[in-house]
This record gives sequence, structure tokens and C-alpha cells, in this order.
Amino acid sequence: MKEPNFKNFRALIVDDNENCVLALSHILNKIYGIEVDTATGGFEAIKKSEDMNYDIIFMDYIMEDFDGLLTSVYIRTLRDEDWFTKVPIIVVSGATEKKEIFLTNGINEFIEKPASVANIEPILKKYLK
Repeated sequence: MKEPNFKNFRALIVDDNENCVLALSHILNKIYGIEVDTATGGFEAIKKSEDMNYDIIFMDYIMEDFDGLLTSVYIRTLRDEDWFTKVPIIVVSGATEKKEIFLTNGINEFIEKPASVANIEPILKKYLK
């Protein structure tokens, strides 16, 4: 069965673990055709989000500078424009005990690491139309 194609979409992956970034980038870009940008921390993600309206953001929770929740709050409040409040932010983390905190504070979805086609594809189909 042919994988869905999302080649007209752009994603931001925010994670300070290079292996996680590579794995998720491979899934998004090589399998689904999504153009991918990356950031290694919250500050860089906020800066990139000021310059680009991504269709979806995949965010790690624990990073060197800002954690994923704080970074998401900043992104949501950067400007009073529709994109900033509605861009889907998906936390990809091993911190499953924090799942409810994420989902009640503006995060759209939570995926447990490691990300896989099985848990990414339903998210893409739900948010990228």
C-alpha cells in the first residue's frame, strides 16, 4: 500500500538528541515527503517559528534551554495571529508521566519515543489536510 504524500507541508522538529531528529526526519521527509526544519532547543525553535509558519511542530520535552512545554507556550503567544494559536504541536517524549500536563496546556498530541510510522501517520492524517 502506498504511503500518503504530504509533500506540500513543512514541519519543525525540536529535539537536542541527534538520533531522534534523524529518525523523525527520515519518517517525515523520506516516507511522507514533508519538508523538515530542525532546532536543537527551545530558543532556536522560537526563533525559527518567528520566521516561518510551519504546518506542524514535533517537540521534545527535555532539552538544554527551554523544555518543550515552555517552548510551546512561547510559540503559541509569539504574535496574535491565527497560525501561532492553531499550529499543531506534537510532543515526542519518553516522559509519559507528563502526558496529561502536556495535553491540558496547549499540546495537541503526545507520542512516546521512539517515534515510528505507526504513531506518526495517524497524526499527519489528522492535522495535515
